[in-house]
Amino acid sequence: DYYCDWSSDVCSSDLWVDTIADSRWTLLSTRGSPLDVLSSTSKKLLEKMGGTSIDLKGRDATGAYAKWFEEECGGAEVVLIRPDFYVAFGCKFSDLEETFGAFAAGVGLV
Repeated sequence: DYYCDWSSDVCSSDLWVDTIADSRWTLLSTRGSPLDVLSSTSKKLLEKMGGTSIDLKGRDATGAYAKWFEEECGGAEVVLIRPDFYVAFGCKFSDLEETFGAFAAGVGLV
């Protein structure tokens, strides 16, 4: 389980506002595109949720996101941000398919 501290400066940054402020389910990662590790079934579930995926690799010029993931999200490499900006889950990049599947089953999407 990962806990993220939303009082962090990264949550008020322009990049945060530009990427997350549309109030949708958002898979967010600094390690690469979350879609690269999701199965076609999981991609369809994310779409069904009205979700999106954001790859911050190369966009984190100050390292603020990398620091936030490490220090505030317990070392998670990808997080699912809920529409109300809470973190639904965080996991290692390589565990995303399994974690997303468990999340989808837990909320009745499958």
